[in-house]
Amino acid sequence: MKKYLKVKFLQSRIAGFLCLFCCLVMFTSECYGQQSKREKITLNVTNLPVREVIGNIEKQTDYRFFYSENLKDLDRPVSVKCENAGIEYAMQKILSGTSLDYKINENRVVSIVPKTQSKEKLQRLNGSIIDEKGTPLIGVSVLIKGTSQGTITDIDGKFHLDNVEPSSTVVFSYIGYETIEKPVNGKRELTVILKENSHLLKEVVVVGYGAQRKVNLSGAVSMVSVDEQLSGRSISSTSTALSGLVPGLMVQQSSGMAGKDGATLRVRGLGTVNNSVPLIVVDGIPDIEIDRIDMNDIESISVLKDASSSAVYGSRAANGVILITTKKGKSGRVNVNYSGNFSVGKATGFYDFLADYPRALTLHNQAATNGNSGAIYKDGTIDEWMAKGMVDPVLYPNTDWWDVIFRSPFTQNHSLSATGGNEKGTYYLSIGLLDQEGLMINNDYRRYSFRVNVDQKVGNHFKVGLNAAGQWSDQVYPLDEGLLSYGNASTWEMVRTVAGILPQHPVTGEYGGAMAYGEDILATNLLSKYSVNNNKLERKDFNGMAFLEWQPLSFLQFRADYGLTYRNDFTKSWSMPTILQNFQTGLPGYETVTKSTGITDYTRERTKTILNLHAIYNQEIFSGHNLRFQFIYSEEYWHERSQSSSRNDRFHPNLTEIDGAGVTTQSTGGSSSKEGLRSIVTKLNYDIHDKYMLQALVRWDASSKFSKGHQWGTFPSVSAAWRFSEEGFFEPLKDVVSNAKIRMSWGKVGNNSGVDRYYQKDTYNSYPYTFGDNILVEGYAPYKLIDPNFTWESTAMTNLGLELSFFNNRLKMELDLYNKLTTSMIRPGQVSRLLSGLEAPDRNIGEMRNRGAEISLSWQDQIGDFSYGIGINYSYNKNKLLKWNERLGRGDKFLGYPYEMVYTYKAVGIAQTWEEIANAPYQNDNLAPGDLLMEDINGDGVIDSNDKVAMPNSMRYIPTSDFSINFNADWKGFDLSMLFQGNAGRKNFWLDNFNNVNVYTSRYAFQEHHLDTWSPDNQGAKFPRLTSGSNGGFNQEQSTFWLYSCDYIRLKNIQLGYRIPSKLLKYIGVSSARIHISAENLFTITKWPGLDPEKLPKSGSEIPYPLMKNYSLGINVTL
Repeated sequence: MKKYLKVKFLQSRIAGFLCLFCCLVMFTSECYGQQSKREKITLNVTNLPVREVIGNIEKQTDYRFFYSENLKDLDRPVSVKCENAGIEYAMQKILSGTSLDYKINENRVVSIVPKTQSKEKLQRLNGSIIDEKGTPLIGVSVLIKGTSQGTITDIDGKFHLDNVEPSSTVVFSYIGYETIEKPVNGKRELTVILKENSHLLKEVVVVGYGAQRKVNLSGAVSMVSVDEQLSGRSISSTSTALSGLVPGLMVQQSSGMAGKDGATLRVRGLGTVNNSVPLIVVDGIPDIEIDRIDMNDIESISVLKDASSSAVYGSRAANGVILITTKKGKSGRVNVNYSGNFSVGKATGFYDFLADYPRALTLHNQAATNGNSGAIYKDGTIDEWMAKGMVDPVLYPNTDWWDVIFRSPFTQNHSLSATGGNEKGTYYLSIGLLDQEGLMINNDYRRYSFRVNVDQKVGNHFKVGLNAAGQWSDQVYPLDEGLLSYGNASTWEMVRTVAGILPQHPVTGEYGGAMAYGEDILATNLLSKYSVNNNKLERKDFNGMAFLEWQPLSFLQFRADYGLTYRNDFTKSWSMPTILQNFQTGLPGYETVTKSTGITDYTRERTKTILNLHAIYNQEIFSGHNLRFQFIYSEEYWHERSQSSSRNDRFHPNLTEIDGAGVTTQSTGGSSSKEGLRSIVTKLNYDIHDKYMLQALVRWDASSKFSKGHQWGTFPSVSAAWRFSEEGFFEPLKDVVSNAKIRMSWGKVGNNSGVDRYYQKDTYNSYPYTFGDNILVEGYAPYKLIDPNFTWESTAMTNLGLELSFFNNRLKMELDLYNKLTTSMIRPGQVSRLLSGLEAPDRNIGEMRNRGAEISLSWQDQIGDFSYGIGINYSYNKNKLLKWNERLGRGDKFLGYPYEMVYTYKAVGIAQTWEEIANAPYQNDNLAPGDLLMEDINGDGVIDSNDKVAMPNSMRYIPTSDFSINFNADWKGFDLSMLFQGNAGRKNFWLDNFNNVNVYTSRYAFQEHHLDTWSPDNQGAKFPRLTSGSNGGFNQEQSTFWLYSCDYIRLKNIQLGYRIPSKLLKYIGVSSARIHISAENLFTITKWPGLDPEKLPKSGSEIPYPLMKNYSLGINVTL
């Protein structure tokens, strides 16, 4: 057995310490345990003095009361009855009819004071508002605190308010300036100076292994604040929710299937032809599935796009890095938050099934006749069905199968969280439930989740903490992706469904089969197929990271992290025997599942342990000169194993355990693998007066996947930034340009995700040997060659960025230009099997370049009570294949051209006469009027593969441009938001199995668009003639005839919400509440005629599971 890189030894030495540490976290949590006391008040007293009733409240809660002993009515008897009431409600009940009043401050102290004897005299308040330079500010919001009374300043920065109480407080707010409050104190005129908002200087962005002020960033990093940008969205997957929010992040939803409706994420294009998925890091734990995180638990999401920001993750950062930071506890009173969302969905689009069975039979005869096989269905059969279809729908059905198998699914999402703490420690606790129905029948998904984030100071120099989360989920589905066939992947069950089959008898419940004379008995009953084939996936996940911090000096910090991730998948698959009945004859038809029904169990278990050791030096070494140096040592260790077992011949259809089947036909299997990664990181940050910034970083990674001598990879990066808006020469422009920064970076990152764990090890396959008299003896033999120089893919990236803010940061712009070159791309080698007898090894032989640009613009403003914002994101990316295998296969891959561009025949049109065919280049012997004609590009008189043309400006699967427009507005508690998202630069062939004009000889699911196919009576048809068999020429070949633009723009989300006024909530003990309605994927504008332009088939036969539009109602309540 070969040895691989060992990374486990240090982890085992500290495991005991970390167990003790977790106990310490639980013990120290008692320091803030008092925060969990009940906040609700229950009283049932009769004729009890006020002071005693107040004492009763102190015993029930952590509110404390202060009052003067000389106050009148403290000993006045009162009678109060309330249950689970808030403090406001209870105090009003207690002091009602007395001369006392109360005030509650932020520290949960209640002051008892005498009531004001007379109402204050109202007055008129005038004022003016200027900035620090004395310039009047126009449109500043002026609001009496706690009321809706307000106004805005005029062109001279002046305002006036009538009927103002002398003791009131005025709130002044203006976009780009700090909000301030001014007490009136009986004054009749106020002069207010607003200061520029320093939020830009304080804004913190999460980066690799830490956080950094955005103003000091020299890399390309975008951040999404979940509560601000994603609150209230009726989306079950976090990956899909990111669509349109980050320039440079391509989000393409892969399916609408319940439990599998996430999106494919790509940062800055296709970095490699191997795995190009970005690395996901959650609270410092790499390789977490983004859609296994409850979106309600997420605080922020950072996308590291260039090499200088992502190189800290070295060998896994070539495709970008997405950092997810979950919510943490906050010091103060206990806050309990509930979020609930209820939604109903429908498909964004699907074909119109031709439910008129007689017309479908006529089309089938037409195709069979054009295929030279003659008509299949007799005219009498068609006429009979036409006459009796409306009279007897049981014996002569015209079934719309899409109405049968599709539904309007209901989804509910609930989250309950609590947060609190004090100056010593904080906590965040949450539980969640997602219950999701699929668009197709027998597809449901339910997930339970929890999260515990705690931290605690121990003495003056230590801090400990734990971030942990878990999920349990159950998913049921009939067939893989819902649309694929059972048993034989080359047979598409939906395509072989006909309208003349009754789904299920309304009385007996039996499933219907083919009944028309001449119809194939193998025609599919989709209801039967989706009801009797069962798959159930049970999944359990846990991930947690415990940490210990020691800060012996103010500028020196040490930290140790130990993390664990665990995943267990258990899949059970079984089928139920059933027979399709011919209700016309009363005889049984085709058995959709044989009597020898089988069952399969499959278990897969994965664990990973992580150890990080940090040393951080952070100090102002000179006035305005800040130096930060970070050293990190990291180890990661993976262990994975799987086991499968299957048996046939279940003793009873309802027995769904493996031991409920016979042992005559059974099989078992299993596997196990391990992997290790060791890393060292050094990182240096230096800035001068927040004006000049420099960052240098080197990461070294060693992976057990590679051979000795090639395990280590070095990944350096360097970046610099200059805030030239802080220079003296820029001072005259500061009134217009608030901030201006240019940044530059270069770095190298790696990728090994396309390498098998044991690819560089001597591995063997079972191989029978023959001895003596042809006696076979089981043996083992190597099956592949190994390239000893095989190593990482490497990506070097250069980035140039510009950041500008105008008009006190109301208008912001970011622009990035980048060049990304991937070398040593892993591709199959070209060594002949005839020469070696073994499979050729993969080699580092590919090269690909990506170049692109990203721009984001945002405008945020406020006019009195009305605030609004507009944002635009645009990204452009184009790749070029520079190097490939020595024997380059044609297809759509050419050196010097984009990878997976359109490469196809150029169609001339549909032939109308035999004369056109005679004058056209030779295509094949079966060409006839109604067939497509191709252009002879090379002029040799024959149409073949040499006549295909390349279209380098049209990509098939990954668009060149991605864009979004978002709008938000807020007025007196009402809020509205809209997000439009789209992409461009992509074309594809509309040639899936529902668009086939060369159909199966029998049992084909015709759609409404098949009615517009060519015939002698319909020569102006949109589509070529219907055929079957080998006829049809180039009708089914990919050509420009079937090529459509996939550009689209869709209303991704629209949401309307209302925040209930706090004065209405305080009586029931609620701090805040918001209700909202929203819609996802409401409409799409596109020329693509297929199912959905966002999710395209990767092959002509694939039928994507439809995406969904959702309509939802939600509520958010904080206690």
